[in-house]
Amino acid sequence: MSFVTFFIIVLLTVLHYIIDFNTLSVPEFLSEYDSRISALSNAAVLTEWTWSTNITSANQRIMDEAVAREAAYQAEAYSKARWFLKAHKRKDISLSYDQFRQISKVGRASLKEPDLTLLAEVRANISGTYSKAYVEWPVDLMVNVKKNETKLKMLESSSYDEQQQHWTNWREQEETRKLKLEPDLTTIMAEVRNHDLLREIWKEWREQVGRKVRPHIKDLVALQNKEARLNGYSDHGAFWRGKYETKGFEDQIKRLNDQLTPLYRTIHAYVRHKLMITYSDKDIFRDGMIPACVLGDMWGRYGEGMCGAGMVRGCVGQVWFWTDIYDIVEPYPSATSVDPTPQMQELNMTVRGMYELADAFYQSMGLKPLPKDFYKLSMLERPNDGRDVECHGTAWDFLDGKDFRIRMCTQVNFKYLEVIHHELGHIQYFMQYAHLPLVYRDGANDGFHEGVGELMGMTLATVNHLISIGLLPDVPQSKESTINFLMRTALKTVTTLPFHYVNDLWRWEVFRGDVPENRWNARYWQLKKQYMGVMPPVNRTEEHLDAFNIFHVNNDFDMIRYFTRTVLQFQFAGALCRIADFEGPLHDCDFSSSKAAGEKLAAMLSLGSSRPWMDALEQLTGGRTMDAGPILHYFQPLRDWLDNYLQEHGLTPGWNP
Repeated sequence: MSFVTFFIIVLLTVLHYIIDFNTLSVPEFLSEYDSRISALSNAAVLTEWTWSTNITSANQRIMDEAVAREAAYQAEAYSKARWFLKAHKRKDISLSYDQFRQISKVGRASLKEPDLTLLAEVRANISGTYSKAYVEWPVDLMVNVKKNETKLKMLESSSYDEQQQHWTNWREQEETRKLKLEPDLTTIMAEVRNHDLLREIWKEWREQVGRKVRPHIKDLVALQNKEARLNGYSDHGAFWRGKYETKGFEDQIKRLNDQLTPLYRTIHAYVRHKLMITYSDKDIFRDGMIPACVLGDMWGRYGEGMCGAGMVRGCVGQVWFWTDIYDIVEPYPSATSVDPTPQMQELNMTVRGMYELADAFYQSMGLKPLPKDFYKLSMLERPNDGRDVECHGTAWDFLDGKDFRIRMCTQVNFKYLEVIHHELGHIQYFMQYAHLPLVYRDGANDGFHEGVGELMGMTLATVNHLISIGLLPDVPQSKESTINFLMRTALKTVTTLPFHYVNDLWRWEVFRGDVPENRWNARYWQLKKQYMGVMPPVNRTEEHLDAFNIFHVNNDFDMIRYFTRTVLQFQFAGALCRIADFEGPLHDCDFSSSKAAGEKLAAMLSLGSSRPWMDALEQLTGGRTMDAGPILHYFQPLRDWLDNYLQEHGLTPGWNP
């Protein structure tokens, strides 16, 4: 290419932007952006869906190309948007509040090559390692794990000694099989009560994920920080926090955590006591802490919900936290069960029937029904054709205003019924704000999306609602069954708070450069011990990076959204129960079938992110700040019961990190 030719191309490019800026009005620019980014984002999310439901290198290449095209236009639009904002600041043009807010959300500065490709490759390597990970284990370990219908051989043994002998025999087997996270490893962590086996499974998963991705994390942190600075933030953690539009956000979260810590520590002390009875070796509970492998899942808190991936693409569903050890910690085993899985099985409930039941929940409030193609387009069960797929429950917005799906390897039990109600909360949110420009199609803040989903799952689980849909007998509720219900609810709400706080507190420190790379994993466990009272069951090294064994950290989602989610869901619950004219304790409230509650909820959801989250919160609750009060009020009967229990048994909350 000659110098003259090069000069002409550069000149024409500059003239294009000058003409574009001078000829496009603000409304025209916003209209053009919404049209183009909607098409590009829809194309990208379609490729993401294809990859997640058929994980191949070919599908990954197609996805990467579509995402790159979207990112390139976002960077171009970002430059144009900055031009308008600068002109507004110079008072060359005047922007309305809505125009200013929309333009401020337009686009995102993108890395240049080769950094852009390198970041995509790093993310793909990290998430791909997680998605394809398995643990090789003796072939005789399980009878069958298909659809979680059969039990582990170990569970046939009644005593610890018998389970220990099974464990010894299995470790001597030479033939192995590959155990995937779902359902194989998930079933083991949830159902086995043998510390040695749980410890080894816990360790092996981290060898296959956290240790393997560790070499990529330095590049991930550097590139994400570089991208954040291009967008006006000091680091990637500051970018995440900036979405809350709240001055002093870190301090606000710390204050909320401090308010809720006494309740958590009381529950922790009770759970620790029950686990020490089950696992008679008290040495594994050193310094009052709980080993992470005995809490019923792979992380001491399983699953979680999330929304967003740059643009809002989907929401990954919550799952069940510490509830898989509920059989160990249940206060009153002889009281009416709060898990209606047996009733679901007696009714021969199907996977589709579970989704239809959840859809009816929303329609009873006058909210929108699922789209007609939902069942045809969604992936509601694990395919049986051998494809590698992402099984983690996710609600998807295809950004065309009409296509909304769920991807989940659903099983017929109550835990999944709760997840379905949660996921359809995301779908409802998507549908309610589908009329807005794409920049506003998001929750008022990240916690709102999750708060709505969690609230619906929590309301499903109330005794009143389960009676109304025929999953519990219509008998008077005893004090014992109330305490059981509150304990089960606390295991999937209160116990999550320090977990979420720690995972982002650690990443904020890493992105800020507060922690040297050779101390990353040590600092992670220091925080987990300090705030959670949980310790690793085996020694950890800096060759590992255990935060990245968690789906959400591995896939680059912030987790403080779940902390704010838990606070918000109880604020939402209090407001909707008042609107529904419910009389009684907050934990008994079932606002389904209340059209008034549905109308008020829809009004908040339909705002999307078009207004600051404080405005949206006020729309529903009348208040403008996140408040721990409703959680503490909800669980006060349980707190009173726990205080008495701990006193009677001479137990003291707390631990020595």
